[in-house]
Amino acid sequence: MVGAAVAAFVLVAAWVVFRQASPPPSIAVTYQPPSPQPTFTPLPTIPVQTIPVESVAGGTVSTTSGGIKFTLASGTTIFVGPDSEVELTQIPAAEAVTRRTVLTLLKGRLLVSVLLQPSETFIVRSPTQDFAQVTGSVMGAEYDPALQTFRVDCLEGHCRIGRDADAPTGVVDLTGDQSSIQSPGTTPAVFDESRNAEWIALGGDVVPPPPTPTPLPTPNQAELCATFQAQFPGTPCP
Repeated sequence: MVGAAVAAFVLVAAWVVFRQASPPPSIAVTYQPPSPQPTFTPLPTIPVQTIPVESVAGGTVSTTSGGIKFTLASGTTIFVGPDSEVELTQIPAAEAVTRRTVLTLLKGRLLVSVLLQPSETFIVRSPTQDFAQVTGSVMGAEYDPALQTFRVDCLEGHCRIGRDADAPTGVVDLTGDQSSIQSPGTTPAVFDESRNAEWIALGGDVVPPPPTPTPLPTPNQAELCATFQAQFPGTPCP
């Protein structure tokens, strides 16, 4: 009987020693370095031919595989992308006091870098009465006649997009690095990302580079240890 009691005591003592000797559960705390930020990769440059404005005033500009560039009397530079068609709907004379420039983008892509006087307006519209107005200073517009979608990239300064430039409805304002798109029966929505890389391929240095993304703050090892010890007081940080 005494022997059994002694054996039981030995087992209990061994169990107590084992509980005391067991280390506390470890919780891994590691430092995660910030992930690399995306870098800007230029797209292949589109070959662009410069033409005098006199040869296209009041007419239509069409392109196939390359682009076209011309400058208006006001100093505004216009780039027409490949496979595009633009009607020069209204081009004011150089001596005009009030200037209103209207280009109709029948299909494809159009990039403008404008120099506006106080009494000057510059409008790009589609055949379906979409319109985009740039008040300074770089804007890209794209029209797909099959889908009847009209997209605007406000690359620098301030732009507007809406319906019917003469009696505008559903107008939204854009600032640099914003874009918008509208299609039949919809109102334009604002997106906080413009397609700078695609427009740089056409306009080169006229288009500002895309904004550098701001990296998210990453906690350092000291911050991680402080968080760990707040959850497990008295336990050393691993």
